[in-house]
Amino acid sequence: MNILIANDDGIESEGLRVLVDALRDEYDVYVAAPMSQRSAFSHSVTYFYKNNRAEKREIAGTKGAYAIDGTPADCTYYGINGLFGVKMDLVVSGINVGRNLASDVIYSGTVAAAGEALIHHIPGIAVSLCSYTGGDFTPAAEAVKQIIPFYMNHPDRENFILNINVPALSAENIRGIRVTDLHDHSDYSRPVEKKEKDGVLYLSIEDDMTKDPPSSRKRITDVEAVEAGYIAVTPLYYDLCARKIIDTLEVLETETE
Repeated sequence: MNILIANDDGIESEGLRVLVDALRDEYDVYVAAPMSQRSAFSHSVTYFYKNNRAEKREIAGTKGAYAIDGTPADCTYYGINGLFGVKMDLVVSGINVGRNLASDVIYSGTVAAAGEALIHHIPGIAVSLCSYTGGDFTPAAEAVKQIIPFYMNHPDRENFILNINVPALSAENIRGIRVTDLHDHSDYSRPVEKKEKDGVLYLSIEDDMTKDPPSSRKRITDVEAVEAGYIAVTPLYYDLCARKIIDTLEVLETETE
């Protein structure tokens, strides 16, 4: 089975190499990753500009690897559409440094790299270590290894991606795996700091202001699972239609005679 590994932390990230090492013995592994940090690029793409630069890299355990001057979703697009001359069976994005829980998935380049695969009817997995200072990526890589066979045998695997978030704990302290709902939206409101220098106004925001409100979900959420010491596995898909609202908007409908 051919697996494409992408990420948003860049080709040099430790998490990417740990993931390659975990999968190299059982699968044919390829890498297409950004040349540098591309976190929070969401699902932006630049491939339609043409002539994005790609540099071949040597990464032990891979059948081929490229650093690409593009976004995470770009990297997946190139990797599954001929960059390596083979058909990819699965895209795994990560291992990301930092959580991708709740509404983080909207901003996440890691999730977008897996989501780009879904658009092309290829299964995708996004995996993150819930620490912004790094740590041991091995439990996250082992979780991916454990989950891949179940996911690839799921009859609807081309219709959803898996978003895996691993608590920053030692393997012996992780309590297990939970299949989770997305937590309610995080609070990203942060005070804006304004500074003017040489006639130019610069804006910045305070860090570490994200808050997770209590959840109204019936099933355990990704945030709750990780905080309790479990690996959170959340199925995601790209249907953004607010179907509960459709009928309330029928008054807007018109028809030209």
